[in-house]
Amino acid sequence: MKVYLRFQGVYYNYNFNDDKNKGGKTINKMTIKIDKEKCIGCGSCAAICPEVFEIKDGKAHVKKSSSKEKCVKEAADSCPVDAIKIS
Repeated sequence: MKVYLRFQGVYYNYNFNDDKNKGGKTINKMTIKIDKEKCIGCGSCAAICPEVFEIKDGKAHVKKSSSKEKCVKEAADSCPVDAIKIS
């Protein structure tokens, strides 16, 4: 089972394994930052991952919802000026 949540701009991806041999859980922490100086407001991130990104005042912003990791990475890779950083 996968659970996604966001707390103070940090996204957490919890993977709970049902397999008793593996057990436990794996936590993937994802922090999303947008460089407002670099952002040109093209909207590619919001088009690819609208549940995480939105355009306000001509710049990209991170919304208050959680999302799948793949969507966020794809949006960051699509940024023509590399304004989105994921760590």
